Amino acid sequence: MRASFHRLKSAEITLEHARPFDQRLPVRSIVPHDLPHYPFSTAIRTFSENLTSLTLSAHVDSTLFWPLEEPATLPSWPNLTTLDITISLVTPSGELYFTGSLSRLHPDDDDPADGTIGDLVPGKRNYSNFRIRPDLGTCNPFLAALSKAALQMPVLGSLMLTIELQSDDGNSHIAYYAPGQESDWCDEDDGDEGKRRVYYDVDVRYWRPKYETAARLRKVGEERFGGEVVERFIRGYI
Repeated sequence: MRASFHRLKSAEITLEHARPFDQRLPVRSIVPHDLPHYPFSTAIRTFSENLTSLTLSAHVDSTLFWPLEEPATLPSWPNLTTLDITISLVTPSGELYFTGSLSRLHPDDDDPADGTIGDLVPGKRNYSNFRIRPDLGTCNPFLAALSKAALQMPVLGSLMLTIELQSDDGNSHIAYYAPGQESDWCDEDDGDEGKRRVYYDVDVRYWRPKYETAARLRKVGEERFGGEVVERFIRGYI
């Protein structure tokens, strides 16, 4: 039986995407050479505009949320209540959303061939996990597109962006919760669950959201719910 995609209300899509073992090495692009963006991302954006719930785990770029050029008609997700996106730290074009300082973590006398996960041999290091802070050139445009899209989701109840890392601190997350939605972290104050909340589970020693992006995320749900918004940095490194 042929699926009628325009009638779907909820979708869960998982595409296998391997994490780079040696993060120093270049990653092959999967974007067609004659296109400026990853067509899968654009297709999912168009497909998702009729959904009430989308869970996606895949390699994606910013066109998942917003066209590269400002459109004459803005994208909109009038019925979307739940958005859960998990991405690799690798972009479809082979760039990376996160960067790091290799020299500080990996002495020159290390042998890359011996850098393995869980290797406890003295003098050896793990080359799979030195990218621990967002790369401004790739991560900021992606989050800017996400924040623009979120403002076009008038009934959004929860949003979770997970970026898969291999650091000791685990993955990074950016989340929004509408009033009454239970968060994935303990709310700090009594009554917070009754407010709109934007939570950043990212090490802010290395990165803070751009002003425009943070301002847009704070406005998500404002027209529907009004009231105060709670903005919280989970890891608390200031």
